[in-house]
Amino acid sequence: MKGIDNCVQCYGRSLSNAELYGPTLFEPMLKQMNGYCEAKAEELSQCNQKYNIALILTDGAIMDVEKTID
Repeated sequence: MKGIDNCVQCYGRSLSNAELYGPTLFEPMLKQMNGYCEAKAEELSQCNQKYNIALILTDGAIMDVEKTID
């Protein structure tokens, strides 16, 4: 299943299995996601577009802000 309904279902399943604890480091996850997206990349055009969505749950205290921005 694709679309927003699938995102909402995944969110519900993930939230019940997630344990939030620190420190909050986004950079390793963003690097992994970028690698995944690049590996799945193909020639894109106006008629052939794909999007990847990352749902990030956090307590709001990001410990690697500069690396995350980079």
